[in-house]
Amino acid sequence: MFRVFTLLFGSAFTLVVAACHTGTTTAALQSQDACVGPDFPLACHFAEQPAQLSASLSLAPNDAPRDRLERSGRLLSPDGSSSTGVVLYLYHTDHSGRYTDAPDDSSPLRLHGRYRGWLRVGADGRYTLRSIRPAPYPDGSGPAHIHPVVRDPQHGDYFLSDFVFADDPLVTPAYRRSLARWGLVGGDGVVVLRRRADGVWHGTRDIVLK
Repeated sequence: MFRVFTLLFGSAFTLVVAACHTGTTTAALQSQDACVGPDFPLACHFAEQPAQLSASLSLAPNDAPRDRLERSGRLLSPDGSSSTGVVLYLYHTDHSGRYTDAPDDSSPLRLHGRYRGWLRVGADGRYTLRSIRPAPYPDGSGPAHIHPVVRDPQHGDYFLSDFVFADDPLVTPAYRRSLARWGLVGGDGVVVLRRRADGVWHGTRDIVLK
């Protein structure tokens, strides 16, 4: 089931959706019709994933507008050991803050725009995401972010807290308090970015799963 919370970020209200484990697996999806609309089951995020995945994912071509971004880290169990076999589905806005899809995209996931994909962590729990730095929504209702959805062999499918940038002025104390209050999996998701000599913004985030 889904729970919808209204959080206060400065003077604007933003709806943030946190999901309980629904028990729905990809095999349980009877048809693509189950994945139509904005509130499709969590399993729909993984229905189209390739059979072969690596621990490294590149979402944007080299000529895409906006600054380049690289985020890396480890997925960890609560006891601090590496989580293995976990799949992450990741998606984010473009340089204008919109989820712009490709012209020929007929996937239900086109609502998430063209910058989306999957990775599977290795035995060491490590992952790397390369893309562009996304922009906040045009209405300024929340900070720039990357949405992660996890498929955990032990605990099923669930949302993690978004990846957000520490230097984003919309990552306010109120934003941080709100996430802590709701106890989303993965902490507050705030990552410090540093610009390397090659111009790429890099940040590290280790995520403790369920």
